[in-house]
Amino acid sequence: MLNMTYPVLIFMLAPLLWKQKIKALAVFYLLLTMTGIYLVIRPDFSSIIPGDLLGLMSGIVAAFAVITLSMAREHDSTVIIVFYLMAIGFITNGLAMIPVFTLPEGIQYFHLVASGVFGAAGQVLLTMGYKSINAKTGSMISSSRIVFAALLGFLIFAEPLSFSIIAGGLMIVGAIIGVSRLKYR
Repeated sequence: MLNMTYPVLIFMLAPLLWKQKIKALAVFYLLLTMTGIYLVIRPDFSSIIPGDLLGLMSGIVAAFAVITLSMAREHDSTVIIVFYLMAIGFITNGLAMIPVFTLPEGIQYFHLVASGVFGAAGQVLLTMGYKSINAKTGSMISSSRIVFAALLGFLIFAEPLSFSIIAGGLMIVGAIIGVSRLKYR
């Protein structure tokens, strides 16, 4: 939940950093999305856990990343953006992995390469997509991953599918449809 606060932060920061205007209906869809996220995840706020702080920091960093990606996409090509994104990720993750790194064995090489190929392809497609939408719309659309996670949890892991999860999922999907239609009015 705390990581998924970045759409709220984008709605608050984009007008300041990028001079984007916010439509009243977009704010309604944002509130609908956040309510849906809450209903799906049902977080426990009884105590502060260090992981919660990391989740909130992740949301803040994600907000700046999405705004920056949208701004960069206006002037730079997909190849340049993905190159720098992957280079920075390679260096930071490489440094973090030095103390615990072990060489993969057997089928693990295939899994590593497949993960890298699909991750890179996903990032290229995401970057290409940000040429067509603004940061706020992109952040709302990416909130749909909560719905997919809930559905896959039900279908693959037999996790319970409650009324709260279904209602929250419908709110998120409805908000995404509403925000995507705002662009064409």
